[in-house]
Amino acid sequence: MPSYFHIAELVPPSIYERFGDQRSWNFVNRRAYKNLVKIRQYVGKPFIINNYRDGGQREWSGFRTPESPYFSPTSQHSIANAYDIICSGLTPHELQEVVQTHYAKFNIGGVELAPTWTHIDWRFNPNGELTVFHLT
Repeated sequence: MPSYFHIAELVPPSIYERFGDQRSWNFVNRRAYKNLVKIRQYVGKPFIINNYRDGGQREWSGFRTPESPYFSPTSQHSIANAYDIICSGLTPHELQEVVQTHYAKFNIGGVELAPTWTHIDWRFNPNGELTVFHLT
């Protein structure tokens, strides 16, 4: 499987600084990651998740710990089951359309239709349908 992501793109700085390149992978959900890579391959465009390592502002777009200002114990991010994605070369709306059309192919359970990014998660939906919600 190709590796499109450095671990720092998936975990917050506190995890990466404490656990480093290898042990930080313990905080990544394997199923979610494998499907994230498949989506990335399918669209053929780079994804931005966390970019703090490169001087950017995004550090809570993957796994979230209780220190995150966006932490919620019921969030899919808090169980390493969600990513907020900016796709270079596609608008958020275009990526959201891909997700809504092909969610079963990538085992996606939820998508948030935000204006500047796309939330994708792998929640379990017993009915097999996609949960679609809007940024409020």
